[in-house]
Amino acid sequence: MQNIIETQVQARRHNYESWVVCMAKDIIEVSNKRRSNGFFALPEYYISSLIGRNRKADLAIIEIIDQNDNVILLIECKVKKTDFPRGENQLRGYMADLDCNYGILMNADYYRTLVMNNNGEITISNDIELNEPGIQTIVNYVNGV
Repeated sequence: MQNIIETQVQARRHNYESWVVCMAKDIIEVSNKRRSNGFFALPEYYISSLIGRNRKADLAIIEIIDQNDNVILLIECKVKKTDFPRGENQLRGYMADLDCNYGILMNADYYRTLVMNNNGEITISNDIELNEPGIQTIVNYVNGV
């Protein structure tokens, strides 16, 4: 937990998306979705689209099953909360293109979760503050994916 808080301080100080991505990676490392459990956290995950627009998710959590990459969680990072509407649209598209049911939109201070059901409908949580209880809540969410 301490690593996450230290990275959070840097993300707030520098205001660079790269620091928020680093914070997301720290969250994954304390969850059960870490490399030692067979998961890979891939930054700048390439997403090809049927309409020809190639995009990149900030962080994708991959589980390899029978030599197939299974994207189980996508994380989109923003610096400012005012960028959340754009990030939410990006994340919705990524989830649909990759058939990924779980997403997190976050900055250094807040996060929200997106869950896609079998009909392709996405439920979005309210924003949750990334204080210590909020950090534990996001780790629990990742563990449940």
